[in-house]
Amino acid sequence: MMPSKRTFRCTPDLVLFYDYPEDSMWSTMLDLCLSSLKDSGLPMKIILKAGGYSPPASILKKYSLATMLTCSEEKGLHRNVGWKLRNICRLEAPSIILDVDTYCLFGLDPLVKALEDKPYFCVPCSPIRVPWGGVQVLRDPGFFDWSSIIKHVDALNVGESEVLRRWSKAENLDILHPDIGYEWNVLSDLVKIPKMIDGRWQAYLKLDSRKQARIIHYADSRRPWLTEDPIFADFVERAKACQN
Repeated sequence: MMPSKRTFRCTPDLVLFYDYPEDSMWSTMLDLCLSSLKDSGLPMKIILKAGGYSPPASILKKYSLATMLTCSEEKGLHRNVGWKLRNICRLEAPSIILDVDTYCLFGLDPLVKALEDKPYFCVPCSPIRVPWGGVQVLRDPGFFDWSSIIKHVDALNVGESEVLRRWSKAENLDILHPDIGYEWNVLSDLVKIPKMIDGRWQAYLKLDSRKQARIIHYADSRRPWLTEDPIFADFVERAKACQN
């Protein structure tokens, strides 16, 4: 597959996908994710794409979100494929795509700079360097083609990451970046207990204590309200204090 020859502006959008029940924990997770991006001094426009569930209006107002769109879904597929991947294929501008169950510990400048290197790449979540959802970087929307991707979905329960792996293998695509390691999408149970230092959270990788985590991913059973995560717990406590 050849990258599109269209020219795109250099500053990408930051795209978040949100489709969770009206649950206070998920609302708090979205709030936490957005707060971490705000604290990183992000210059990008944030676009929140919502599915069947909408986030609280108070959060939209708090962060002055530029756009909120309700996206259609390809029925009969895993939700992260028929809804999320399908709508990534509909993006029309360079984008950094994050799941809302992520927490950004540093600015995203290295991801923005890496846009110049590849038309698309995703970030592994562990030392095993295989394609994974959660953090994706798209320079050229013409490269991420739904008609090509859908050919590699042969079961309803095939999820996003497995589809990315099948697609890249079948099309002989390298959709990882040599200089962007799993610290940019690290699963929370692969991170040492985060510590607050000089007013900011810091965390190091369990398997390489010299490397700092850049983006923590609270995927699946690792939801921070289930694992007594200190970052989430501190955020909840400070929110309660502000209400009193």
